[in-house]
Amino acid sequence: MTDNLLNKWTIAKTLGQDYIEEWDEAFIIDKKVQNLSPVTIHFYQSKLKLFLDYCNSIILKRVRQITTNILRNFLFYLEEKGHNPGGIHAAYRTIRTFLNWWEQEVEPED
Repeated sequence: MTDNLLNKWTIAKTLGQDYIEEWDEAFIIDKKVQNLSPVTIHFYQSKLKLFLDYCNSIILKRVRQITTNILRNFLFYLEEKGHNPGGIHAAYRTIRTFLNWWEQEVEPED
């Protein structure tokens, strides 16, 4: 299964596509390759799933479509759904980590 995800990620990167779900999978693969603990991997997966579900609900498919306003609305959405402040902040930290990672993957520094 990992080979299939890696192939999808490579194809997406080669074509310059930025579908959130494909980059989410690539992010998790990268964290596994970095040998992060299973607990950390699960943490990232669960927080990113919240964000992916939200993105799907507003028909947002590409990473480049994510704006600060969308992030604010997502955090507000979590609050409305009853998530506690710590959980909301955890989701924010995960999305920030994901977006910083994505930016490095797409436009690595020389």
